[in-house]
Amino acid sequence: QPESGPALIHPARPDLHLHATLVPVLPLASGDGGDEYLSSYPLDFYTHEQLHVVCNESGMSSGAAWQGLRNLQLTLASAHKAIAAMAPADDALLKAVGRLETEFSAKFYARLYK
Repeated sequence: QPESGPALIHPARPDLHLHATLVPVLPLASGDGGDEYLSSYPLDFYTHEQLHVVCNESGMSSGAAWQGLRNLQLTLASAHKAIAAMAPADDALLKAVGRLETEFSAKFYARLYK
């Protein structure tokens, strides 16, 4: 069972000004009482750079996988731009998100736009 928003932000520094209602919490139980499983296909693609293997192992169609990876690439690019607009140039989070966005985008475009 996932923790609640308040429980997740309680240990954080007060100067971060986190709001419990804005913390995403992912429930792992399905509506019918069964278990839900998370797919790691974006991580698998990032690691192996082989969409056909990712699709075979996850049971996804190549179109659905491509769309999900494209959404992730756009999200990373947007997050990087948003952080860059607010953070100093030497900020650790800015550098980490920038590197992830650069590496993921390079792999995405190199493998999926041949």
